[in-house]
Amino acid sequence: MDKLIDMHIHTCFSDGDKTPQEIAKMAKENNLKAFAITDHDTVLGCRELTGYNDREVQYIPGIELSAFVPKGRMHILGYNIDIYNPELQKVIDNKKRNSFNSLLIMYNYLRDKYSISIPDFEFDELHKKIGDVGRPDLAKFLVKYGYASNVEEAFNRYLIEAFDKTRELRKTTTKEECFSAIKSAGGYISLAHPITLKLEYEELKRELLYLKTLGLDAIEISHSNQNEEYRKMLLTLRDELKLLESGGSDYHGITVKPDIILGQGRNNIKIKELSLLNKINS
Repeated sequence: MDKLIDMHIHTCFSDGDKTPQEIAKMAKENNLKAFAITDHDTVLGCRELTGYNDREVQYIPGIELSAFVPKGRMHILGYNIDIYNPELQKVIDNKKRNSFNSLLIMYNYLRDKYSISIPDFEFDELHKKIGDVGRPDLAKFLVKYGYASNVEEAFNRYLIEAFDKTRELRKTTTKEECFSAIKSAGGYISLAHPITLKLEYEELKRELLYLKTLGLDAIEISHSNQNEEYRKMLLTLRDELKLLESGGSDYHGITVKPDIILGQGRNNIKIKELSLLNKINS
């Protein structure tokens, strides 16, 4: 049986529900030959696996940084990074402050429009959280206080709207800052799930050309949210722009995305070879 690759995984240090150690154990059980921890805006999960060494399963330290864009969402994956790099850590620290403030802005929007009420102590405790703070935390509050039956419903009923309606009010990191930080940490850069940018072919091509000037190495082609037709389009762009290929399940665990399986994703993507991984290992 061919071994698989999953280069997009989240742990409990961002919005996943498994520890890094549990992910490493699952990677072996799920027949993976390589996996990457790519938590949102934090490397604390990667630090938990410092010294990890398994001759059968390669571990790659990574990160997923979010950047401001006029529409959609841009997430930037960094691989094989120095998880103690000071420039990267500075960006992470700034993003955590901005993420918490952004969460309050979205909550205020929901409170004013839908009369949603979440006790102040919940946000006081969230402010003390180690690791990334993000929309899944607010989603869990909405479930806890009866405004949604599960995290997915919380996103669909409230958080997608709140994210879009408060875009200009929320202070976020630029893509240029994200790229600079990852390159400073010696990492390889891939654009995560391009589908979330909501760009047509020519628009996406122009964006990728600009990102290449910043140091883009790869695009994430195989991903749980990208169907075969969309992946074919990305393969065309990969070849045309001479980019490498990355891919992964975007595994979070059973709490946030219960239908995504580690190493297989939502659409049974089963990645066996990636040019980005080959480049990292060359």
